[in-house]
Amino acid sequence: MTADNIIAEVLKGDAFAVKIISEAAYFRGQGLAILLHLMNPESIIFSGKGSVMGKIWLTPIQRAMNEHCIPHLTTYAQLAVSNLGNDAQLLGGVTTVIESLYKLSPQANIAEPV
Repeated sequence: MTADNIIAEVLKGDAFAVKIISEAAYFRGQGLAILLHLMNPESIIFSGKGSVMGKIWLTPIQRAMNEHCIPHLTTYAQLAVSNLGNDAQLLGGVTTVIESLYKLSPQANIAEPV
């Protein structure tokens, strides 16, 4: 069974698929707890396949982070789901290229070639 098939089954409400995804999300939350301790980000945004499963993932991820992280860190780190879907990585790459080609001018608020 591929990841896309599991996602489809979860969206249909299959109990076994939901259990698998919930367990995987909990383990992801444990990893994110480590990330919070190391980097202390303001927000964690799920995109790509993560945005499709976002609403289902958020509860077990938050539970794992609450159990395995210093409470102060989980209070200020926001979990969010991107609305860009599978295009998020592509748009991020394009944005990186555009930012490297153009330097933003804070005075004029326009892009100037580098």
